[in-house]
Amino acid sequence: MLIREARTSDLPQIVAIHRVAFAGFFMTELGHRFLKAYYRQVLDFPNHLFLVCQNMLDAPIEGFVAGFT
Repeated sequence: MLIREARTSDLPQIVAIHRVAFAGFFMTELGHRFLKAYYRQVLDFPNHLFLVCQNMLDAPIEGFVAGFT
């Protein structure tokens, strides 16, 4: 199991995971473009916590955590 910092290139997979995990929730209903912009803002925020989990380095992302400190 590999846990690492999220990167901009991870955003499409992160959005896809969010849409499945939070189907029917308000933020999800705002759409793919909104979620991608939101998670981009998390990455750009200086005091962010944004980690992804993978089985191996080149494997698809299986989960993530995003927040602010």
